[in-house]
Amino acid sequence: MDRILIEQLRLSAIIGVYPWERRIRQPLLADIELHADVAGAALDDAIDAALNYASVADCLRAVVEASRFQLLESLAEHAARVLLDSFSSDGLRLTLTKPHAIGRARGAAVAIERRRAETPRRVWLSLGSNIERESSLRAALRALRERFGGLLVSSVYHSEAVGFDGEPFYNLVVGVDTDVSLAELAGWARQLEAANGRVRSGNKFDARTLDVDVLTWGHAVGDFDGITMPRDEILRYAFVLGPLAEVAPKERHPLTGETYAALWAGFDQASQPMRRIDFDPLA
Repeated sequence: MDRILIEQLRLSAIIGVYPWERRIRQPLLADIELHADVAGAALDDAIDAALNYASVADCLRAVVEASRFQLLESLAEHAARVLLDSFSSDGLRLTLTKPHAIGRARGAAVAIERRRAETPRRVWLSLGSNIERESSLRAALRALRERFGGLLVSSVYHSEAVGFDGEPFYNLVVGVDTDVSLAELAGWARQLEAANGRVRSGNKFDARTLDVDVLTWGHAVGDFDGITMPRDEILRYAFVLGPLAEVAPKERHPLTGETYAALWAGFDQASQPMRRIDFDPLA
């Protein structure tokens, strides 16, 4: 298998277990070895067929600089998952070095090797409705179950409309395991909205029978066919983060690396009040 190497990429992060290390950013160095077939790009001399080194570096930099891990091992593991889900690589070797971490040593490092998982990737979707709420959400979950099989479904939450004056919403999040592309999944979600009477006026704050948004696509970070992952609403809205923290408390946000439970604990919940309701959309 061919190898693509990026050596001594300079990064910075909040990393470490001591109190002073939680207050400042420290320098890190990254060495990345991606396993990828470069024959097609080499044969055609075509940039479109090549793995974009700059994009790999930018992705790793974004993840590392947004993270707040204590252990270098945890940061390396999380970053490896992100890179494998974000780029066409069968496997990788990632070395993260913390310069001058030990006296009389140039640095301390962690090196890990990982292969792409053969199992389908976990995808989280946000569902919302403020028109015919119960019937719309039930119809959406029926369609999701028919298309993807088993579902992981949060409770349903009642929340006020955000950004406009309108009827309150019912919101929940749904997890599915799939190997479809992000573009295909997003297109299917738009079709599901339309099939349930969603009319798009161009105003993102309109009332709607059904809103289906792809929140995460595995651990992918970046822009894929014009779709940015992870969706920024996860960190902005209680009606997204709260249900995620309920149904997937130990899963980590692809960019920051924090668990959804920790993110929810640090969220200003009083600023966006919502309440869990006694409604089973799968019934």
